[in-house]
Amino acid sequence: MSHNKIKVAGQSPNTNGEISVALTNVSDVNISSLANDEVLQYDSTSSEWKNESVSTASGLSYIRIGQGESNAYSNSTTDTTIDGSHRLRLYDTSPINTISGASLTNESGTDWTKQITLPSGKYSVFLTYRVVFSSSGRLGFAINNTSGTNLTSMAFIGEDLGAFGGTASVLFSVLELSSSTDIEIRVEERSNIDSIANQGNIPSEFSSIYIEKLSN
Repeated sequence: MSHNKIKVAGQSPNTNGEISVALTNVSDVNISSLANDEVLQYDSTSSEWKNESVSTASGLSYIRIGQGESNAYSNSTTDTTIDGSHRLRLYDTSPINTISGASLTNESGTDWTKQITLPSGKYSVFLTYRVVFSSSGRLGFAINNTSGTNLTSMAFIGEDLGAFGGTASVLFSVLELSSSTDIEIRVEERSNIDSIANQGNIPSEFSSIYIEKLSN
């Protein structure tokens, strides 16, 4: 019959002249193992369109540590006080790291991250932190390398900011690293921060970091 003479992508029309074409019927499309939130991306090597995850398709690579889980901060360190020599930790039982060449170092036997290694490149960093104070006080923190050099400006939390009033309570900065670098969260200013034994779950539940790679 006449309605069967024309095909589109190998598909014949039905008796009403309607043609149903699936994406997989198109000759230069290769779809396999579909999953939520994937997109169609062109692969010039194979000269075809493929389903890819959003992060792969967009080239987005990032680290995320901290999703509000509960764990006592005393499990993160043998230190007893949060002083100028203390490096703040972040808690996450399933951190995400999609940056090639980057790695996370945890306190032994725990899910508390104490150090992040980043390969050379440019990164945006978004960091929040919260601690328990014994009375009106403050905490100033920044990203440092392991030699103690500041890599970002400071952010402050607390009720007694004094000369630091008006400073952002969330650290947002851009890191430009010329070589692989180990980074930590360093205490820069502090007053009336309670002991580590009294921090409870507050640092784990309210602290997080997001690092996104911008370029090589």
